[in-house]
Amino acid sequence: MSVTDTQICNEQYIEVNGTTLCYFEWGTPKAGSPTILLVHATGFHARCWDQTISHLQGRHVIAVDMRNHGRSSNTTGVGWEVYGDDLKAFVKALDLKGIVVAGHSMGGHCIVQALVDIEDRVQRAVLVAVSYTHLRAHETRGNL
Repeated sequence: MSVTDTQICNEQYIEVNGTTLCYFEWGTPKAGSPTILLVHATGFHARCWDQTISHLQGRHVIAVDMRNHGRSSNTTGVGWEVYGDDLKAFVKALDLKGIVVAGHSMGGHCIVQALVDIEDRVQRAVLVAVSYTHLRAHETRGNL
């Protein structure tokens, strides 16, 4: 049984940091249950999480296509800080609070970059297969 057989997925678009991000949303927010935000790895897209989402029935889940991936806008000259800024702007634009955010590889890097400024909106962060050696953003802000 596929995700679309058990739960409706809504494809949406939002403008952040001068680019258009596509995201997919399952379920609706529920009091006492955090929204789950999923961020993909390099070369993937938001729908790579479909099998994971199939085990999260009844939850409010959002999976985002980061810039230059999936159905989001393509731009050039983008580094980790831009991806982190996009994710931070995305979370703020949707006014997400008390979220559980999970990222695989590049998605984890985006989360680490964004957490510096949105940690008050995040209940838990799950980083999968992330090798993070560049901590300048955190060192300069005194978070380490």
